[in-house]
Amino acid sequence: MSTTPAAQQLQQVLERFHAGDFDAAAILLDRLLSVSADHPDLLHLGAMISLRRQRFDLAENFALRAAGTQPDNAAFRYTRAQALSALQRDDEALAELRHALRLDPGMHKAHVRLWEILSAREGFAGLTGLLKQRLALLDTRRPAEPAATRVRIPDTTLCCIDCSNHAPAIRALQLSMAGCEFPRALFFTDRDFDLKPIETVRIEPIRSLQDYSKFVIKDLLRHVDTEYVLIIQWDGYVVNPALWSDQFLLFDYVGARWPHELLNIPAAHAVGNGGFSLRSRTLLEALQDPQIVASHPEDTAICRTHREYLEREHGIAFAPATVADQFSFEHVEPRGPTFGFHGQINITRFVDDEAIRLLELR
Repeated sequence: MSTTPAAQQLQQVLERFHAGDFDAAAILLDRLLSVSADHPDLLHLGAMISLRRQRFDLAENFALRAAGTQPDNAAFRYTRAQALSALQRDDEALAELRHALRLDPGMHKAHVRLWEILSAREGFAGLTGLLKQRLALLDTRRPAEPAATRVRIPDTTLCCIDCSNHAPAIRALQLSMAGCEFPRALFFTDRDFDLKPIETVRIEPIRSLQDYSKFVIKDLLRHVDTEYVLIIQWDGYVVNPALWSDQFLLFDYVGARWPHELLNIPAAHAVGNGGFSLRSRTLLEALQDPQIVASHPEDTAICRTHREYLEREHGIAFAPATVADQFSFEHVEPRGPTFGFHGQINITRFVDDEAIRLLELR
């Protein structure tokens, strides 16, 4: 079946675009727009080409025209937000990003861009503080309730270590326990809490990230009497209990993959993130080896700095990427639902609250 000249021309535009020849793509697209000036997809393509050419005024105009033809198209809104942000018109960009998320709540790249703009404005710590306040308010209204049937997690202690974020840490523990049954649940902190069945373990205040890493690497072992420990943090917890697999217990360390290309590390060493991670007692014992230095961040120390030594001298088995992708995600976009997650920006995926989803926290 033959293609029309217009279809052939569009194919040529796309070929130039994907080849990175944006100037040629723009010239070819102008010819198509001279015939179909109001075609929404062509206008959107014009916006994307203009973004790559750093013609941000033109990109914003194209995206605005595209959105005018299809007001409910989230992708068009997101593209316009990119142009507005590049033009330093951040208030308008925020409005477009939130509009896009109302149209498509699953558009996580819009969450990421919202977070980037607001972090620059509020400061990372300021934005995090606002998020914690909103979570505390939300949980006061709708506290976590245990599921009718909970998934049994064998021979595994649930563990959270936090002396700074008490309320959100307790929330993470309670959410993780709502759908899962653990032999023990421990909250290591600097205060006494009555959280039964969660056991509070008083420790010396952890005042820095370095203190946290030392505790996890060198001190956690003496508190754990099960064969495994699931370490969670206030911004990383169980979200899909039914996706637990005993296959996770075949490994000494399971955590979300890191973006190995950006970190310039081998793909085989991409596992992984420690903020939501499963670790064996065998690993905790191996970490007592004097050759293992308790440096920060602790997951980098275990999975990158000392990985080969742990594998060679102690037989430690790190989960492969396929298993890690079923277990959790952080910076690498998940291919499907996972047992848990880590990362503040990812909380927007799991909280049924529009203020958090749209980061309208003030």
